[in-house]
Amino acid sequence: MTVQLYCDTLDQYLYYLDHGASAVSLSSDYKRKVTLKFVHQVAPKFVNSLVELIASSIDNILSSDVHPSQRVPPGLIEGVHTPEMIRRHFRSSLVHIQRRKYAATEGACPEIDSKWDEIDVAGACLKMGIGQ
Repeated sequence: MTVQLYCDTLDQYLYYLDHGASAVSLSSDYKRKVTLKFVHQVAPKFVNSLVELIASSIDNILSSDVHPSQRVPPGLIEGVHTPEMIRRHFRSSLVHIQRRKYAATEGACPEIDSKWDEIDVAGACLKMGIGQ
């Protein structure tokens, strides 16, 4: 189940990175004046770390020797949280990253595209059998 949460979190990171979204940070001074600051929330290093974490954990869900507390609970829709579906989810996220990296070389939106250049999924793609 943890790997599924990591995959869902990766999807959120990719969404915000793709849309160049910023997080809003609130701060106040001693006079209770509140100021808003826009801070870039999703850095490529977070995506890289999450991809590495999922890649290193994906074998655990495919193993038949799993402690009962680590088994994937049944979902509302049968088959959604199976190890194979989680594996497919991760593979599709990696393919999306590869496509965005390729599109970044085209240079459509330089301020967002430069972030995609910093993401490294070569090891995870190799492990998941995805060609570069």
